[in-house]
Amino acid sequence: LTSSIAILGVLSSTALSKYSELGRDTHIAVLNGVKAALSTATTLTHLQAAMQNKISHRPQQITFGESQVLVQNGFPAADWTDAIYPIMDIHAAKTNSSATALCTDFDFCAQGNVAFNDPLLADLNITSGKLVAIWMQGYTLSDQCFAYFHNPSNGRFPRSAIVTTGC
Repeated sequence: LTSSIAILGVLSSTALSKYSELGRDTHIAVLNGVKAALSTATTLTHLQAAMQNKISHRPQQITFGESQVLVQNGFPAADWTDAIYPIMDIHAAKTNSSATALCTDFDFCAQGNVAFNDPLLADLNITSGKLVAIWMQGYTLSDQCFAYFHNPSNGRFPRSAIVTTGC
């Protein structure tokens, strides 16, 4: 009986670690989906801005579907409420969430206009521009498990990526 319990203990700890890894892999897959959606939405927004002749360094509004979207250099601005939220189709809070509060009421929470030198983002090696960070329910931004959109201030194509160290 003791050896059976020991074997069950080993099997359950192995299963638990497998389940935990599956959860991490799932979270990373979700963040990769958000990253892909950000990239696609950025490209579509740039096309809309070009068609509306709104490629300029100064911020402007374009029509994107039924929404108004803030663009700069023809790309979405790093503004959650006025640029990224309107072009994304995810269940997320429409307004900026607190970076330190647990995301609970939506599938995703986000914060825009985050300075590139914010201590929470120190490991990203970004030297200019602003970011929008999007994290999942059950996390805070400081957990280091999020997707982000970076619009550099030099007019280059924005980049979407993920941070998974805390997933």
